[in-house]
Amino acid sequence: MLLNADKTVILNLMFSNRHSFDDPVFVDDNLSRLIEPSFSVKFLGTHIDKRMTFSEDVDHIISSCNSQLYLLHQLKILSINTDGFKR
Repeated sequence: MLLNADKTVILNLMFSNRHSFDDPVFVDDNLSRLIEPSFSVKFLGTHIDKRMTFSEDVDHIISSCNSQLYLLHQLKILSINTDGFKR
């Protein structure tokens, strides 16, 4: 089984204020492909940061909701019937 270095992310979880290990990891013998540690990752649609606070995920959801709310507001201003947009 081969590891795809382009899609692999390292996330070191921190549960205290101790030093975290942020050194890159090499995935092959000739040291040509390395995986850099990341502060946050998107896993199964949820943004998770190294402190497990989910604040980046909440910010992303709020941004998405604000975009959709802005679109609905613009449709209301233009007097477009939005009944067809209901689920």
